[in-house]
Amino acid sequence: MTFPEFIRSLTDAQLEQYAKDCGTTSGYIKVHLMHGRKYPKKELMKALSAKSNGLIRDVDVLVHFGLLETDSLEHTSLAAS
Repeated sequence: MTFPEFIRSLTDAQLEQYAKDCGTTSGYIKVHLMHGRKYPKKELMKALSAKSNGLIRDVDVLVHFGLLETDSLEHTSLAAS
């Protein structure tokens, strides 16, 4: 699942909770992150995948923000950074 697909799959209440769990707001996610207009800090990037309950991976977040050209990598993790 891509990051935008994941965000679109959430109800408003779920998005509010997800954003809170990630340490940001649903508005910031919808306006800036969903369309890749801003690059989140490393801690937020980690949270975006970690707080998705396994629905998106670190690699999905990196691909979304243009930090990887492909998602064919099996085990990319921000935790080792």
